[in-house]
Order: sequence, then structure tokens, then C-alpha cells
Amino acid sequence: MRSRPVTDVTLFVPGLLGPGSRPGGSGSGDPAAAHALATGLDVAALDRLLSRSGHAVETPADDSVEAFVFRTFGYGSPLAGAGGPDSGIASRAASADWPVAALTALVDCEAPIGRAGPWLRADPVHLRPDLADLVLFDAEDAGVSGEEARALAETVNEALRPAGPVIGAAHPYRWYVALEAPVRMATTPLSLAAGAKVSAAMPHGPDAPRWRRWMNEVQMALHDCPANVERERRGAAPINSIWLWGGGSLPPVPEAPAPFVQAWSDDALVLGLARRAGIECSALPAGAGAWLDCARRPGAHLVAFDALYRAVRRSNVDVWRDGLARFSASWAGPLLDALDRGAVARVSIHDERGHRFAATRWGRFRWWRRGRY
Repeated sequence: MRSRPVTDVTLFVPGLLGPGSRPGGSGSGDPAAAHALATGLDVAALDRLLSRSGHAVETPADDSVEAFVFRTFGYGSPLAGAGGPDSGIASRAASADWPVAALTALVDCEAPIGRAGPWLRADPVHLRPDLADLVLFDAEDAGVSGEEARALAETVNEALRPAGPVIGAAHPYRWYVALEAPVRMATTPLSLAAGAKVSAAMPHGPDAPRWRRWMNEVQMALHDCPANVERERRGAAPINSIWLWGGGSLPPVPEAPAPFVQAWSDDALVLGLARRAGIECSALPAGAGAWLDCARRPGAHLVAFDALYRAVRRSNVDVWRDGLARFSASWAGPLLDALDRGAVARVSIHDERGHRFAATRWGRFRWWRRGRY
């Protein structure tokens, strides 16, 4: 028996409210529409949990998953002035990105912590013609192994050496360029670009023309390279380009106390931000039952559950429905039981669109439309 209960758990569940019609396949942002999409599913546990929740909405200027994660860890909103009351970092402006690459490098690269210079993500992608444009599919969609990633990156580095930047394939899906100076351009996170048309999401800003030319050179180096020839031979989509995004240096640690005692996630950005803030971080457990057995530190815990988001980005309703049913059974149900017996004092569920549901033991029906599934 745990001597002190975990007082608070915040679940970040991007894609909770289902596929919508916005560009890139992001969520609808409508709880009633999400409830309709869930018709026929066994999500009774999630229904009961949300029926006990208060509900609030704060529409963010930047509703990317990356922006939400930065805000969750105490960094200012993208449009706030640097040094404002809610900003622990020089805020993202029209010519800058959230420094995702520097933080995920803490997870993927061997020794980036002592490196003062900035980083840029250069993730492997497949571009497919679609009428008058190209549609982007990321490496996870394409199914790239670590061995293939290293071979593809080495092909590019050999072809463009010595003039071009060196690509490091630190992870099959996450590639990096170590920069000598910050890049003056705004980019689109891969989470928003994947599944969308490329022309509207390309980098822009003073340095963008140079980097777009380099992207073209990378595409030529990847064309008919041995690793891609082998992929096509077995029917896999070739990796024929890279996607540049998330440039910047490590942000300063926010001055405010750490918002959580522990973070639980498989997402590299969540883990990188937790490490930067000195917060203990662990892999995402299979469900809330396993999490409750491991989460023995009292205080606020962050659980980032991102399994629904990929389906939402691609407007794949069937995959989203399956994921929602699993989330209801493996997380909502056990957490509802934990609330009832006092093992957890508060359960908050947030999505990337600014919706916040907060349930306590004595909560009453506030928002979620109850009904038969």
C-alpha cells in the first residue's frame, strides 16, 4: 500500500477529439463531434471520467503538439514577448522555431549537452506526387530501419562532402544537422507537414533559399542510391528527401519550479524537456494500472499519450476509434477507479487544441454528452 497518494496526474492526449477537416488532418476540436465519432465503441470508462470533469478551452495561437509541450514545461507562448511573465525562453517569432532539435538531441545523440551551438532536424521523408503538389510521408510511415537510415545519410554526406552540412542519423526517424550559427527561417513541424501538401509548408525567411537549395541537392543524392533501390525492389517507398524543422539551441531552464515530479512518455521532445528541467522521466507504461504501480512519488505527474495523434493527422477514423477504445480501457478506467479509492486526487486531460478536462473524486457532470455506445 502506498503511504502517500499521487496527488495529480496530467494526461496529454493529442488527437483526443478525433479527426477533423483542417489542413494536415488535425483534430476537430469539438467534443460533441468526437462523441459522435465514438458511436458503437466501448468507451464507457472514458465517458464516466469525462462526465465527472470540468471543461475549459483556451484556443492557442500555435496548436502544434510541439508548442503545447513547450507550454506545458513552462515556456512562453509562441507570440508572447521575450522575457514576458509567462516566458522562460525567447519566444518563437515569425523568423524562429521552437528549438525542438536541440532538445530531442539530448535523447538521441551521444553527447550533445556540452555543445553550445544550435541544431536542426533534417528528418527523412518520402515525397509523393499528388496532382499539382507533393504530399509528405514521414519515415515512420515509410518504415525505415536504423541500418537503412545510416546508409541513406552516409550516401548524402558522401555526395555533398565537403561543402554540404553533415547529416547525423542518430535515430531512424530523426536526423540532425549540427549548425555553426542559428538559422534565420521559420519551418513547419513534421507533425503538421506529414500527410499534407508540401508547397504551403516549406521553410521561409532570410536563410530559407539557401537551405531549400540544399534540400534539392539532398534529393538528387538520394535518387537511385543503393538503399533506395533495395527499398523499391521490395515494394517500400523510397526515402527521397528530408524535412528541415525545429532549429535552435538548448533553451534556458525556466525560472519557475519544475511543474512535475516525473514525466512518462515515449516522445523524444517530452523526454528532452524533462531532462533539461531536471525532471525524472520514464517510458510510457502500457496502461494506468502499470503506471500506478510505478508512480510512487507524490506530486504532479505528466503522462504523454500520443497514440491517437497519428490517426488524427491523417483523418483515419478507424484507427482513431481503435486507439480511443484502448485509451478508455487501459487509462481512463483504471484512473477512474484510482480517483474513487483516493489513490489519485485529480486527473487532468489536455489536448493540443487547448481543451482541458479536470476530474476529481467528487466531480459532477459538466460537459461530455453521455449516451449509449
